[in-house]
Amino acid sequence: MQLGWVWIFRLAPLSMLLGALVLLLFVSERPEAQHLPAAEKSEEAASPAESEDELTSAQRYALVMKNWRLYITGLAIGFQNAARYALVVWVPVHFLGMDWKTSSALIDPKWITVALPVGMALGSLSNSWISDVLFQGRRYMAIVWYMVLACATAIFMMFVPHGSMFAIVLLFLCGFFVFGPASSFWALCPDIFGRRAAGTATGVLNTMSYMFAGIGEPVIGHIIDTTGHTSIIFPTVAGLCAASAALSMLIKR
Repeated sequence: MQLGWVWIFRLAPLSMLLGALVLLLFVSERPEAQHLPAAEKSEEAASPAESEDELTSAQRYALVMKNWRLYITGLAIGFQNAARYALVVWVPVHFLGMDWKTSSALIDPKWITVALPVGMALGSLSNSWISDVLFQGRRYMAIVWYMVLACATAIFMMFVPHGSMFAIVLLFLCGFFVFGPASSFWALCPDIFGRRAAGTATGVLNTMSYMFAGIGEPVIGHIIDTTGHTSIIFPTVAGLCAASAALSMLIKR
């Protein structure tokens, strides 16, 4: 549209207004607000503290922070999110290079920017469904399997030529498996911590996940500068996914 780079900071935030409008018009806190039957309460996922009518903010944080599964889950989602951002930040650098505008590469840059986020979107949609249907609500199983497949896909990408369209397929799959477990990670919050502390647990885990992402990307950038090879991102992503899979096996509610 020939608008210039500054429009990135104008157009992208406008989508938030659309999202806010959708929330305002269509989303309700409870089924009863839409004249639907109340959701069944799961005794299995209930926390002992949920029998109380009210919990203070300090009590909610105490309930979450004293649960050892918080720290295992936080490390697992931290490694997963670091792997996700490694792909988002460094894959374009790897495939396109600094001279991507004048490059004669066989891969059109737009395919690079489309394959990864579309794969991530479909991955999160499928993983939550698989955790419910195939693994009968055992979220950690869906997380482990996707992280293992993401690890294998990332390793395989090391050996694919830049100009191959097969690289786009693998990039799609890598995004699919790396980001897919995010939906199951968030579903763990009410499963592990109970309904009344689910929001607090989600906030704490989100903080941990982005701390890993924030620390990880400059570290990966330094490794790329030191080695001189952008392909180092793939074994790095594979290692992060393997660590996330190993930790996720300990979550079991």
